[in-house]
Amino acid sequence: MSENTIPPYLLTPSHDNYLKALPPIDMSLLTIDILRKVYPKQSSDIFPKVDVLEEKVQIPAKNKEGVVYVDIYKPKNTKSDGPLPVLLFL
Repeated sequence: MSENTIPPYLLTPSHDNYLKALPPIDMSLLTIDILRKVYPKQSSDIFPKVDVLEEKVQIPAKNKEGVVYVDIYKPKNTKSDGPLPVLLFL
């Protein structure tokens, strides 16, 4: 299963299965500069600034100390059917 392990900056909430599928996150690796796109194949645009994003939400993430909350920003112009592409921004 390690070949399909999701990197800590690629988080895709998926209803009830979200927390079960969420990989452990080493919070020491995350900084304010980390801003990654989850689905690069769906758009050739790169988000250069936070102001192109909308709807900041906090989601739980597991780390060594337990559960912490991280900020997630949804890209604009996404469809709400199924899991949404999200950006992790700490």
